[in-house]
Amino acid sequence: MGDGDGVSETGAAALRHLNHRAVARLAEALTEVHAAGLVHRDVKPGNVLLALDGPRLIDFGIARSTGATALTESDVVIGSPGYPSPEQAQARAGDIGPPSDIFSLGCVLAYAATGRRPFGTGTPAAVIFRTVHEEPDLDAVPWALVPLLTGCLTKDPRARPTAREVGDALAGEEDRKGDWLPSALPRLIAERSAAVLALPDPGPNPLMQPPERPALSRRRLLTLGSAAGVVVTGGGLAAWAASRSAAGGDGATGQGPLSRYVIGLHEDLSGADKSIGRAQERGARLAVEDFNSRSREGRTFDVALKVLDDAGEAKRAEEVAERFVADHDVYAVIGPTGTATAEAALARYAKALLPMVSVSSATDVYSKTSTRAFFQLRPDEYALSTPFIHYLTHTEKSRRTALVDDRAAGRISWQIVKDLTMFPPSNGTTTTHVVPADSEDFGPVAAAVLAAEAEAVVYGGVSPHRAARLARAWEPARFKGMRMAPEPVLETAFLTEAGPAAEGWVISATYVGPGRTARRGALCGRVQEALRGRRCRGAPGPPP
Repeated sequence: MGDGDGVSETGAAALRHLNHRAVARLAEALTEVHAAGLVHRDVKPGNVLLALDGPRLIDFGIARSTGATALTESDVVIGSPGYPSPEQAQARAGDIGPPSDIFSLGCVLAYAATGRRPFGTGTPAAVIFRTVHEEPDLDAVPWALVPLLTGCLTKDPRARPTAREVGDALAGEEDRKGDWLPSALPRLIAERSAAVLALPDPGPNPLMQPPERPALSRRRLLTLGSAAGVVVTGGGLAAWAASRSAAGGDGATGQGPLSRYVIGLHEDLSGADKSIGRAQERGARLAVEDFNSRSREGRTFDVALKVLDDAGEAKRAEEVAERFVADHDVYAVIGPTGTATAEAALARYAKALLPMVSVSSATDVYSKTSTRAFFQLRPDEYALSTPFIHYLTHTEKSRRTALVDDRAAGRISWQIVKDLTMFPPSNGTTTTHVVPADSEDFGPVAAAVLAAEAEAVVYGGVSPHRAARLARAWEPARFKGMRMAPEPVLETAFLTEAGPAAEGWVISATYVGPGRTARRGALCGRVQEALRGRRCRGAPGPPP
């Protein structure tokens, strides 16, 4: 039905239409597994195979006998986030038995009933945390299933039903005799099976018979390696080019011209986000220049950029996407710059399987898509709190940290404040100060932070304008502590509207400083110089 920790588009649609009888058969399969003294340990939609004669539970690669601990060492979590039980997520070896599979089966049943995971999505750490400490989201589950799922998803393994009890609750004896699939799904499975069997002969191996120019299609490029690796590290293309060179084609040791791979740069170079787009263009050009200047003994291809401007307009973003898709020299695209333009162009890139790597669009673009061709480099809301905790614990130690919960930012601010409250920097204390969504008066919050004698303050919002108001609210009192905010705040509007009050703010950002490696120090320094307009000058210490 799928791979990784998710499911394929077809498999997901099929699973969401499964009836109770089908899931009851999965429970019957687990009954047999447990009766044999085994624990599957990886029950998830991706390990449910939909066949015409019934569902199959597959992939016993990490199954073990009850009580075995070979794959459950200290601090090692086995399984796919979103489906393991709390005891499995915490790597509690002695507690992982048949009830752990029942918890995972409950997650699968909740997904089948609602189309979403009961403990949400996000980074693995965030999903595991919710699995261990929070209750499942069963709001959309049909009321008749709620008692059963509540039992399956209880934190206490001893309180969960057995696989046989789950099967009995889902289907009676008469129900088990009928067709297991809704009427439309057998046709879908048959059609997809026929399509796989009818795949054309791929012909000679392109790695062994190199053409004059790269012959890999964009679809095959996605199969060979991650598009993110192609754009950032050259991983997939480097592997292909190395094989090509070894086979005797023009390469590092040949005299002919190197193969050339074109990366599209889809940016806003003249609209509202032009400062961001131009900064990304400068960074990309510097990276390409550095790569192409390396000795031919260490590389087997050149990289080129094709830059197009959408001016920050959704309509023009669609037109730019059409142009890149039509250009078969382009193997991947970086951009677009903004969220609205990324959403407008995504469907066209996805349809053509042209890899699109987003650097600065908001993370909700990623949450709205399931395409294999889209890669998001900006961290989602569940990862934003980590740099604050690390920085205020190891770089600027803060024993008293004030948290500004800007309700205008909704869940993002709530998540940051929640995480720092549960895991306070330096094991110190935190105080929370709320700014209503309909208010732009940050004066009371600024006064409260001063009264709390905070050593640092973390602004949980994402608005450059509102962050600038908070910065100016401290100006008369001259707050001396560390001031921090997440990456979305760092826009030109914050720097201009806050003015001198922006001095000293530290913003968490997704880049590696020049001190990380000596070899890349010079290039990183040049990139930082090109991007210097997007940093708060005078901020003490490097960003986290």
